[in-house]
Amino acid sequence: MRIKAGAPRAAKRTGDTGDGAMATTLDCRGAARLAMTIVLIRHRLPSVVIAGLDPAIHVSCDATARMDARIASGHDAEGWQSPFPNPHCTRSPAMPPEGLAMTGRRRHDAGNRKRKQGNATMSRLPDLDIATFDDHQKRIYDSLMASPRGRVSGPFPVLLRTPEMCDRFQNLGKYLRFECSLDKQLIELVVLTVARHWHAQYEFWAHATFARQHGLADAIIEAIAAGKRPDLPTPQHELLYTYTREILETSRCSQKTYDAMLAAFGEETFVEITVLVGYYSAGAVLMNTFEVAPPDGTLPMEEPR
Repeated sequence: MRIKAGAPRAAKRTGDTGDGAMATTLDCRGAARLAMTIVLIRHRLPSVVIAGLDPAIHVSCDATARMDARIASGHDAEGWQSPFPNPHCTRSPAMPPEGLAMTGRRRHDAGNRKRKQGNATMSRLPDLDIATFDDHQKRIYDSLMASPRGRVSGPFPVLLRTPEMCDRFQNLGKYLRFECSLDKQLIELVVLTVARHWHAQYEFWAHATFARQHGLADAIIEAIAAGKRPDLPTPQHELLYTYTREILETSRCSQKTYDAMLAAFGEETFVEITVLVGYYSAGAVLMNTFEVAPPDGTLPMEEPR
């Protein structure tokens, strides 16, 4: 670990102080550097130099390994236990027992500046200014606000950059969510399964709410979020979950699953279900690419390793 804004001055390291801690001579200027010194000594880092008018910090290799180990295990430099691991670490935290929501996650990427856009947090595209919309964008925006959604969120602030595609996309989504022949609870089961496959945090966060509104049990939602097969209430639920997982994970629908889906749902609804999987996959890929996240950093699922 090396944070270096200038050439550090030499430090003189002394021997063991008797209690196992290594004493380190530090050239520090200002209260901020003194505070950092206290933190570093407290954690017994054997070699530290803080020097210069800029906050240049050099930590020796053996100290680096020890600090990296703490950060990778979910601790920050001051020993606070974070509920989230370092994003570069392969260790993933367990789901919190009290529920799905994981809040307060801090992105460690300094260049990742989050911006609020409607009900979503956007970090890769600048905010849209409604005052600058052309007539086409205004018409699509008004159409979204007047739809059963009642808001412009999720993938739509991204899609408004291409208003014609946004309009066609939202009309397909409106049909699939509000007008197709599939039961609303089954629709949300499909969407949550798709969102889990793509680790689409906003999509899962939003549709977990809709799923509860349509009577899907919390235990089912939590199991899907954790990547486990849920205990589903009916053979239709089981078949729909199996088909969605199968087509996403293998890119194929086996003859056995195909025959069962056709018998259970009929041609029209089977086609609608298949387009539903594709539509929400498209939305998931879009939001993952442009890093559209739930408000306040809420994460309903672990991030992929």
